[in-house]
Amino acid sequence: MTTKLLFVDDNKLILKCVGLYSDKLHNIEVKTAACADHALELDKEQGPFDIIISDYNMPGMDGVKLLRKMKSERPSLLCLLQSNGLQDLNIFQAIKEGVIASFINKPILAAEIEEMLEMAWFNLQERSYTDARGELLSSL
Repeated sequence: MTTKLLFVDDNKLILKCVGLYSDKLHNIEVKTAACADHALELDKEQGPFDIIISDYNMPGMDGVKLLRKMKSERPSLLCLLQSNGLQDLNIFQAIKEGVIASFINKPILAAEIEEMLEMAWFNLQERSYTDARGELLSSL
């Protein structure tokens, strides 16, 4: 089964690196968007996505607002946020509420992008296993 991941960042160089590394990944289909509006459009047209990794600082809607909106529509969505630090209380609140599963500190080296994409995939697999195990145990 293929995992669908959406990567959102207004930095074109980062999006290019994500595209290059995504070709090496097995069982992960990666799409990229340069802004929140494009991400929402892609989700409607090519989704649903299993994982979204979003930058925090973007023109228009910021990453926390984007992740809140997408998570409210699909609670099972795994959301990761990347930023230059935890400078905003909205980030802390979203982590506390469970909207954001993981925080990625920027800057990201090109070599770290592949690792970050794989980490997101493993987090999703672990969560799926834990959910299935919980359902099995509750049915006993």
